[in-house]
Amino acid sequence: MLITVRMALRALMANALRTLLSVLGIVIGISCVVALMSIGEGQRQEMLEIFEYFGTNQVTVWPGGRGRRMSNTASKRIRFKMADVEYVLENAKTIKEISPEANTSGRVKHLNNTIDCSVNGVTSSFFIVENRELLEGRLIGAGDVAIAARVVVLGFKAAENLFGTMSAIGSSVQIDGKAFTVIGVLAEKGAFSSRWNPDEDVFVPITTNQRRLIGSNDVHSFVVTTWNVEDTSAAEEEVAQLLGRRLNIPPGQEDEYLGIWNSGERQQEREKTARTIRIFLMIVAAIALLIGGIGIMNIMLVSVTERTREIGLRKALGAKKRTILAQFLVESLLVCIFGAIVGVGLALIIIKVMQGLPEETEFPAPLLKLDFILIAVGISVVIALIFGIFPAARAASLKPIDALRHE
Repeated sequence: MLITVRMALRALMANALRTLLSVLGIVIGISCVVALMSIGEGQRQEMLEIFEYFGTNQVTVWPGGRGRRMSNTASKRIRFKMADVEYVLENAKTIKEISPEANTSGRVKHLNNTIDCSVNGVTSSFFIVENRELLEGRLIGAGDVAIAARVVVLGFKAAENLFGTMSAIGSSVQIDGKAFTVIGVLAEKGAFSSRWNPDEDVFVPITTNQRRLIGSNDVHSFVVTTWNVEDTSAAEEEVAQLLGRRLNIPPGQEDEYLGIWNSGERQQEREKTARTIRIFLMIVAAIALLIGGIGIMNIMLVSVTERTREIGLRKALGAKKRTILAQFLVESLLVCIFGAIVGVGLALIIIKVMQGLPEETEFPAPLLKLDFILIAVGISVVIALIFGIFPAARAASLKPIDALRHE
């Protein structure tokens, strides 16, 4: 076998330029496979992180038609109150937790430090639903909501901007000129995008926000969580029916009065889209590899034609059919393996460059896995066997007398 490999290498080196052109097609194809699979995986991972960030088993509900939020005229016809939220929680069978919110924006001040941020009116369930962890102090409790206490929980970044490295617990801050006592600071969650960082928000009891800052007892929206992601569709339907009865919404017109965001359904839709994109990318890569494989077969056929007399001489000297077959298959295999190595190297360079793109491009960073490299090498071996078998079989089937007579 070692002799066969040496002969194959000698034959390839004898026509270095032609070998290089043959390898080029495989290099392009393999680099496409690895790079495109990594891009697809990066996109999938980013999607999973987004849904993990927001939660995969959540349904958000607000007044107004779907997709149009509070700007829809239907939002003027209905309003959510705390009693409506409690009604849903008491009667729904698919809901695990429910978190009502009444939000506004405000100016928060401590000494000479001032920030403009979102002031979120919440209940204790908010921190469970949104998976927000406490860094120090305590969270808003049922007692705070009951008496509309002037207490505030700061997001990590908000606390840092107002107090620096000092502890904020027990200190007083001004929210739109009204005094609040800091009772807690949340652990850092991280920015979702350059335009929104939940760590910059502050949180007060929902009743406090309604009475002292907003001046209305409306609930702007609420989020429900289900026991698992498969229940979100059932929860969406159940919530719509319950609110329809509660708020006298005409049957069949829930979409005109209620805005509903189903994170479970969106996740499944995004996963389908991601799978479709990955399949498309793989088809593109497969076409590139197919072209490279055809190029190898053409070059090998030319090689067989040029070396016909050599094949005839070797057969006349006793070379067996399988020896000739093996030599040409090994040549094809070496071309593909070398192309795979160079292709993987090129793909690594492409991936590294794309990972270094600035965040402003909002392009998901490719994520390379060892599986992708193994798949690429495996594909190159398969291509060598598929596109090398015909030229090798043709060479092995030549009759010695005909081969020696070949001009």
